[in-house]
Amino acid sequence: MDGTGNVWIADGGNNRIVQVNQSQAAALAFASTAVGSTSSDSPQTVAVQNIGNAPLVFSALAATTNFNLNGSNTTCDGTTSLNAGTSCDLGVEFLPTVVGTPLSGTINLTDNSLNAVAPNNVQTISLSGTGTGTAPPPPTPSVAVSFSAATVTVSAPGASGTDTITLTPSGGYAGTVTLACSGLPSEATCSFNPMSVTFTAASSAAQTVALTVTTTAATAVLRPYAPFDSQSKGSLPMLATAFWLPGLLAAGAGLRKRKSGKSGVTSQARHMLILLILLAGVGMMTACGGNGGSTGGGGGTTPNAGTPKGTTPVTVTVTGTGSLSTSATFTLAVQ
Repeated sequence: MDGTGNVWIADGGNNRIVQVNQSQAAALAFASTAVGSTSSDSPQTVAVQNIGNAPLVFSALAATTNFNLNGSNTTCDGTTSLNAGTSCDLGVEFLPTVVGTPLSGTINLTDNSLNAVAPNNVQTISLSGTGTGTAPPPPTPSVAVSFSAATVTVSAPGASGTDTITLTPSGGYAGTVTLACSGLPSEATCSFNPMSVTFTAASSAAQTVALTVTTTAATAVLRPYAPFDSQSKGSLPMLATAFWLPGLLAAGAGLRKRKSGKSGVTSQARHMLILLILLAGVGMMTACGGNGGSTGGGGGTTPNAGTPKGTTPVTVTVTGTGSLSTSATFTLAVQ
């Protein structure tokens, strides 16, 4: 046996040496096939045999562009081994993606044949076929949007909810995209981390973005003591009138008693008269100026109903280079 696995046998009767070529891999040719279709003679089967006395260990198994390994007809596994004296099959298909004559390719089987160690031997199966018809247009570059959870739940108004957005490029998309929310209920906002994502043509790996939805709790109006509130501005003047009119009469009676020569009444009447005048003044100021407190709430705050409870569909729109615009919708549930 030589270094490539060919077996040589000495034929003494005929005075010659005969080569038994055991390492020559098969070559497959496929029928002409329309672009985007599978050839009529697919799959074609290649048997891989271990004719040695030790396990044949596979480390890789792959087909090049325009060809494919059919899962139903392929029993070889690129990560396992083939025991001595056993075999497995490769089911090969021709699926042309371009028009051309001929389209060539290979299936590369990496293993430890001939007791090879790293780097292992690579056995190659040659493939060929012809693509016919009109080639389909190239795919439109785009980015798909998906959510890890279809519903973002917020425990109560004033709390926040989170989700993870996955952005997956296709068609060779390259550029920077930004995200935005629409359809949010009142007093709710959304934010993204990161705010933008950049894809390159050399990589089609998906990227993730953290989404946070923030809601607002309801707030109440703070009002001052009721007698000074604009909504009850008439109560104090009425109360003052109810007291100062009788009080003036009583004070007048006290003054008359002073003229008749009785002591002690004069001081009480004076004090009562001053108190009633003050009460009447406060009542009139409240009555005249009460209307000015209605806009500002008398020094209080404007009420805020907050984010309403319930479910709302919210749309995340992704825009980017090359007029890209795509979107997906999740449900916001405020409990």
